[in-house]
Amino acid sequence: MLTEFEKDPEGKRLDGDEWNDSVINELQQRIYSSDAALSLRDDQEFNSVIRGEREWVPSGEDIAENLTLLVNRKVIRGMKGGYVVIRFDTTFENKKFESYYCVLKSNSPMDELHVIEHSIPFFLPVQELEKQHLGKSSKLFFDHMGNVLQAYISRREQVNELKKRKGDLIGELYHSLSYTLIEIMLKEPGWQVGMSLAYHNSDSELPTQSNITVWPLVAHLVSQTAKNSGRGVQKNAAAFRLPINEALFRAMPLPQVCDELIIDLRDTLGLSPLEQAIEAPSASTQSPMEIEIEAPMEFSQEAPH
Repeated sequence: MLTEFEKDPEGKRLDGDEWNDSVINELQQRIYSSDAALSLRDDQEFNSVIRGEREWVPSGEDIAENLTLLVNRKVIRGMKGGYVVIRFDTTFENKKFESYYCVLKSNSPMDELHVIEHSIPFFLPVQELEKQHLGKSSKLFFDHMGNVLQAYISRREQVNELKKRKGDLIGELYHSLSYTLIEIMLKEPGWQVGMSLAYHNSDSELPTQSNITVWPLVAHLVSQTAKNSGRGVQKNAAAFRLPINEALFRAMPLPQVCDELIIDLRDTLGLSPLEQAIEAPSASTQSPMEIEIEAPMEFSQEAPH
């Protein structure tokens, strides 16, 4: 059944108000009426049915093996036996990534659809969204599930992009399997900064909560930080927060905002990269920092780069 989705299918592309529950209901009725999906080759005829201008009457020329709709990174196809199969495509920075599949079925054209199998990662909320939406609106389930998958790929690839850009600065990196909790420690000779990012909504590409804590590793930088308290909020004698940057983390992708963070941090401490190297303490006097976070079972740890 799913092999037909490997190639880019042709079908009716729906946008805006054209994409609604009536289209899905019509798809279900067509599947059951002919025990097969119908072709969308006659776009004008299909649109007139959707608008309610006339009823659909199957004919020999209408009956085909499938009916395909293309809707915002989703391919929706009716199949023989009353199945509706969805392919969710994902992208990041205009590059195509994984596609995920979901097979649904109803007992009759008038019954609600239910999920019978899928290839979606187990840590994403398929069952929760099914219970939340399918009894009310199939469209909401299709759209919400697509947004959850796209957000997951975006969060994951933001971390991968950060590793490419700043891998030499990453001391420690923790993340949940769904990338809804991310902990990063960046280290330079004169300072280290811990970033804790939480995504409370599974369809969020940007964090809903961010905490940034900076530890200067050179004694005189602590007093320097106090002088620049307009940029960093004093937390204790050796650590401070950057509230402006915390807000930026909730508004910008991770790789870009980390670039901004490093620039602001060097400005706050009054150091250039060269000065940091000169002022850095020797390895024998610098104590390594240990980080402990309460990690759920789904957590994975990546080795420092």
